[in-house]
Amino acid sequence: MALAEMLTAGSGAAMFPKRKKPAGDQGAIDFSPLCDMTFQLLAFFIMTVKLANQETVDVPTISHGTGVELDTAMVFTMLASADAKGDPRIILGNGAEGKSVTLEEARNAIEASVRQGKPNIIIKAEKTTTAGAVQKLSRIVAAVNGAELFIGVADTD
Repeated sequence: MALAEMLTAGSGAAMFPKRKKPAGDQGAIDFSPLCDMTFQLLAFFIMTVKLANQETVDVPTISHGTGVELDTAMVFTMLASADAKGDPRIILGNGAEGKSVTLEEARNAIEASVRQGKPNIIIKAEKTTTAGAVQKLSRIVAAVNGAELFIGVADTD
């Protein structure tokens, strides 16, 4: 009997019995290869993508700036406190050798400086001085009529 005859004949059903699937197995899908392939594609696209703007930007350097004359200015130097949580020391003068003042004394000194014709107020601060501490003194300078605030910066040349 040829194979084609066996398949078409009624006896073919006995030759190829139907397999029964186990009751608990409903075609479970293993997601591990799917996740692996997803992460491989993600890594591939991250490594091969070209960003839209990769050209370098030429930023001009500052050649010079105008400073404030010290004879028309009052200088405050802010030194960081010994402990991390304390307020910085405010020195009336250029450097650590000046007189240490409180914020209220600084306000009085600024008002006296403006009355004497020195309206420019320069604040210099150490690198470790917090921005909040500098802002406190800056607000006091801004509150005095006629005072003009300048922030001292270190020259890197």
